[in-house]
Amino acid sequence: MKAPCSIAASDPDVTEPHTSSSSSGLSSDVLGLGQAIVDWSASVPDEVLGRFNVAKGGRRVVTVDERAEVMQTLDEMGAPSQVSP
Repeated sequence: MKAPCSIAASDPDVTEPHTSSSSSGLSSDVLGLGQAIVDWSASVPDEVLGRFNVAKGGRRVVTVDERAEVMQTLDEMGAPSQVSP
């Protein structure tokens, strides 16, 4: 049986399902999907927070396009930033 995911289907190591059994006799199928979330911080003026709709001291999940705009703004400002995985 092939995996219903086009990415998995292109990888021969994950195209067949794998079932594992525990010592209790129970079995389970495990599927792991991921998209890493990275915390990233910078010191900016309040105007920049307003531009990107972020409360002072707050946080917000951004889209790829928003991230590009934020990064460009920080580069233009020369604002130091820090990334934490």
